[in-house]
Amino acid sequence: MRIGDEYYIYYTAVAGEWGPDVEVRIALATTKDFESVVKHGIVGPRGTASKAASLLPEPVDGQYIWFFTWCSDTPGSAVLHARFDSLDQVRNPPPGFIAGVVEDYDGSAVLISGDRAHLVKRTVRRGPELGAQPVKTDRGWLLFYCNSDSETEPEWQISAALLDLERPWQVIARTREPLLRPETTDELDGVVPRVTFPSGALIVGDRVHVYYGTGDQGIALATCDLAALLDHLELKENRVADRGPCVG
Repeated sequence: MRIGDEYYIYYTAVAGEWGPDVEVRIALATTKDFESVVKHGIVGPRGTASKAASLLPEPVDGQYIWFFTWCSDTPGSAVLHARFDSLDQVRNPPPGFIAGVVEDYDGSAVLISGDRAHLVKRTVRRGPELGAQPVKTDRGWLLFYCNSDSETEPEWQISAALLDLERPWQVIARTREPLLRPETTDELDGVVPRVTFPSGALIVGDRVHVYYGTGDQGIALATCDLAALLDHLELKENRVADRGPCVG
């Protein structure tokens, strides 16, 4: 994510050998030219797994809004947000700041774990996870993310949500069904099977471009008409009545 003349790169830091005891947390690096990089270390919350984070590309009401996935890869996984007063705080969160964000779960949660099936009860296997950085439109911030999955549909699907322009931690609408799910051989039979994961999004002309991971081994591109997607999100059945934490 570029802010001013600097790029903010959030990545997953892993400690230990892969297995039950592996530690997975969000780390941050910054660069201005991709030749020299400054690593700022771990910025994700302590005590639980965290990954997939992004800043909004511009401040909102003087604050920098940061989204991140808390308790990743668990049934309780959720997308939370933090509000920083300066880029220095973004790079070096004050002691206890992120812990306070987690403690204020009801106030910081944006997308929470839940049953996406309206008619059939299903056991949630993994809650929502942040995907591509939010993209600004005249109707709201467009966010592509991986929605909750279930034991009967154990796969990484791509959904979209529309966030309020002035209060981007509030969800205006979300797609009731995934926009894209694993179908091709690369998506179904990758290093990690059944994965379509949104990693980048941008608007080119009147179309949205979403770059997504396929099976954790490749990158693909999906596009759609921006106005058609926004119109779809604003249908009555997709709008969120209560702008508190939204089931993702």
